[in-house]
Amino acid sequence: MATANSYRSAHLSVSIDHVQSNNVSYFVADVYISDLAYFRTAFAGGTYGRGLSDSVPAMAKDNDAVLAINGDYFGIRDQGLVIRNGELYRDTPFQDVLVLYHDGSMETYSAETLDMNRILSEGAWQAWSFGPMLLDQGQVMSQFNSKVNPDNPRTAIGYYEPGHYCFVVVDGRQAGYSDGLTLAEMSQLFFDLGCKTAYNLDGGQSSVMVFQDDLVNQPYKDGRNSSDIVYLTDQP
Repeated sequence: MATANSYRSAHLSVSIDHVQSNNVSYFVADVYISDLAYFRTAFAGGTYGRGLSDSVPAMAKDNDAVLAINGDYFGIRDQGLVIRNGELYRDTPFQDVLVLYHDGSMETYSAETLDMNRILSEGAWQAWSFGPMLLDQGQVMSQFNSKVNPDNPRTAIGYYEPGHYCFVVVDGRQAGYSDGLTLAEMSQLFFDLGCKTAYNLDGGQSSVMVFQDDLVNQPYKDGRNSSDIVYLTDQP
């Protein structure tokens, strides 16, 4: 069953809310999945590597995504942990990391506290390297491992419990419509949503959300290509 802002099947439930307040516009996709097989990531052109990119809508369509957001744009760097759909591609630490484990739990780590042996032995399904982390043990943060603190378009993932997550995309840099959010405001947003863990992905012009092949948000300068997406599918 699907509507303009919701989708429900035996495996997947998605409900998208649009919030417009105080010169900020953002979208919260509340997500339930029955199995991690439906929570996936994809590379531009289906290939891991630097310098490869495609639009989020195109990658979403190529992978039968019900819902998709931009990822961490790993292909712009030669550092950062990259684990996608259970496969390790790169193990070089880079700033804060988000790990989605096979049991459905999510945890964030700084580069200093990242234990690769533990992550691999406990079974990582996905791992992203961009950041920063937005909650500390479920609590609001005021200091972040990032220099991009002012109002900006943002993309982030929140975690409630295994099988229950949220994807958030904030529009910004558009006077009269949406200024964007600071990292401190993002932290407060995820705290207010009740998340235990939250993590910032690539943002700015990269911030894009696609639902059932339609663009949900209003990306800055029409968005830009990226090396990867995070997506939900009914066809794992």
